[in-house]
Amino acid sequence: MSSIIQGAGGMLMIDPLFQCLLVKECRSWNIPVIFDEVFTGFWRLGVESAAELLCCQPDIACFAKLMTGGIIPLAATLATDAVFDSFVGDSKLMALLHGHSYSAHAMGCTAAAKSIKWFKDTRTNLNLISEGRLLRELWDMDLLKQISMQQEVCRVVALGTLCAIELHAEGHNAGIA
Repeated sequence: MSSIIQGAGGMLMIDPLFQCLLVKECRSWNIPVIFDEVFTGFWRLGVESAAELLCCQPDIACFAKLMTGGIIPLAATLATDAVFDSFVGDSKLMALLHGHSYSAHAMGCTAAAKSIKWFKDTRTNLNLISEGRLLRELWDMDLLKQISMQQEVCRVVALGTLCAIELHAEGHNAGIA
């Protein structure tokens, strides 16, 4: 789960409060919670991860893209001990040994270590505030307000480094820019 869902017309930004309620409901039914942070992780949403934004830890989290600062492909999937332990056994453990195509290679891991260190250091990443916990708001609020007042615009949502503009459109032109 992330704050963005790929829809037929493009990316849809989902209200974090709704997501918190969804996580709570999944937990009440003992349904594993997965955060797909391939696109949204590493301060894309203004915080290091959706776990910080939603104030809860997923059972499984998938990361990629920004782990290396976009320099080289690398992907990682993290899981709680409970999820990992459910795979322990001669036949089940083999499923965990076949990871992403872009996991655990030396160049990617080196780039990720340096990139993450850069991201977390307020001396190198001047967009970090609050002891490196939050990303400075990068969007000009006056510009966003002007855009939202345009007749063609239905809705504008900005969060972290992302901005979604939903346009009024009909028929085959409907969608999100």
